[in-house]
Amino acid sequence: MTDLSAFDDESFDLVVNPVSVVFVDDVRRVWHEVARVLRPGGALIAGFGSPAKFIFDALTYEREGRLELKHFLP
Repeated sequence: MTDLSAFDDESFDLVVNPVSVVFVDDVRRVWHEVARVLRPGGALIAGFGSPAKFIFDALTYEREGRLELKHFLP
């Protein structure tokens, strides 16, 4: 997603990026490429997640409906 050179400039009406930017070192490269391949008036749909979501134990929440700290944020 940081190198969309296989695609021409302004070649898409829509780009969908569901949370995957959390896996790249420099998100600016992704957005630069998206801006390049989107046609004028095109749309970007992007999803974002908070790392805070992952500090709790999901199984405890599903089973007991309570949040239990599992990991600490740096």
